Amino acid sequence: MEKIEEIRNIALNVFIIILAMYIVVLIYTYLQTYIPYNMYYLEYHLKLVVEIFGIIVVLLYIPKLKDITYSFIKEFYNMFKKLSTGQIFVVLAILLLIYSAISLAFNREDYANAVAILSYYFLTFGVLNEFFDYILEKRLYYLTNTLKTFISLILIAIMIHYTPNIKEYFSHLDILIAFIAVLYLAVKLKKLIK
Repeated sequence: MEKIEEIRNIALNVFIIILAMYIVVLIYTYLQTYIPYNMYYLEYHLKLVVEIFGIIVVLLYIPKLKDITYSFIKEFYNMFKKLSTGQIFVVLAILLLIYSAISLAFNREDYANAVAILSYYFLTFGVLNEFFDYILEKRLYYLTNTLKTFISLILIAIMIHYTPNIKEYFSHLDILIAFIAVLYLAVKLKKLIK
């Protein structure tokens, strides 16, 4: 039960922080005469994140739903932990395609197109990772898995950098993914050295 309390407190803290950010962005956009184009997308995404975390917080505070939500999160985490690198990329691609379809339903065709292109990149590298897993048959698995993940993330960052549709909506996503790749490699190599 204390694990549920810990998760609930984390979700509530994140919800409050994101809600405060959303309120600041709303006040800024309504008080300014010149609003940067990207500010509308920031407002839209923050609203989505506030809604998602709001639902999670509500689910964690209703007693019956709390147990169901916790068991779902635990099962999802255990399932996600068992996936290979390629399978994680494919799952991310599927989630991005679902998000793209939702954006398309709200008449945001250009944005949905950018998200769909991003999901195809993840799908491509996920399938390539699975193909290399099949070829290598788990030889030097830990080292090759770390290098495959690093190389895949760097290549996705490069492809995002040279795709204007994605750069229009996610201007710094390439830098973020490259940073995550370098951080991932540093953590894995530190574990390997020990």
